[in-house]
Parts: sequence; C-alpha cells; structure tokens
Amino acid sequence: RYCLLDLGHIPFRKMSSSSTLRAGFVALWGASWLEEGEGKAELAAILRTLSGGLAIRTVEYILHEWPISEEEYQATVAEVNPEQAEEIVETIAQTYEKRYKSQLVERLLQRQFGPLSPTAQNRIGQASAEELDSWADRLVGASSLNAVFGNEDPH
Repeated sequence: RYCLLDLGHIPFRKMSSSSTLRAGFVALWGASWLEEGEGKAELAAILRTLSGGLAIRTVEYILHEWPISEEEYQATVAEVNPEQAEEIVETIAQTYEKRYKSQLVERLLQRQFGPLSPTAQNRIGQASAEELDSWADRLVGASSLNAVFGNEDPH
C-alpha cells in the first residue's frame, strides 16, 4: 500500500539529488509545467546529464510530448552533446519523418474513406515508417481500409 501526497510545486533543481532522476522527471513532466522559453534550457540540462541509449530514448519521448521545434532540438543537441549529436539528430529526423508520414496517411485515409475508427487511428500511430509507406502506396486505388492495411486484395 502506498500513500500519495501532493507536495505542490517543487522547483526542478530540488526534485532529487540525483541528476539522472531529475532529468527523468523533467522529461516525463515536460512542457506541462515548464514556463515559456524554458524548454530549450531544460532539454540542455537533460542532455548534459544523460548519455548513450538513455539520452536517445529520452529525446524520442520528448519529441512526442514537448512543443519544441526540430530546429531547437538539433541546435541544443549540437551545442550540449556534440559527441552524440549525429546519432541523436538522426533519431530526431526519423521521429519527425514518421510523425509527418502518419499524419499524411491518416489525412488521406479520412479523405477517401471518411472518419477513421479509434482502432485505425491507433494502428496508424503505432506503424513503422515502412508500414506507412506501404499503406500510402496501397491507398491509390484501394476500395476499403482493409485493402490499405493489407487485409484484402486492393483491387
């Protein structure tokens, strides 16, 4: 059994004595409590703290949750973590590419077949970039969502 107590606002620097744990808190809470313009500074603090795969996975999460532009991410990564900049920037580019592809496929499917079910929307959101490309190719001439998703012959 656990008891949960709301301690109110706790400044970022006082969340934990562990810099890694603080970085994790900031990544998870993200933009919901950051003040205007703090995102870049907090991202820089996270990148200074984390390294390797943990930094990359954290950046992937932040890309989905924080309202910071791709350019701000790239500039911050290059400034703060130059030894991992190429790998992290590649992750950023792949994440944005997948996001744009999924938005495009969803918009085109809605245009051709009308409103999508939550199941179809989830499937699009969870798809890989390769699946999205395949679905976009199948969309041309498809008579149903099942044809696009590969559950039946598209013609």
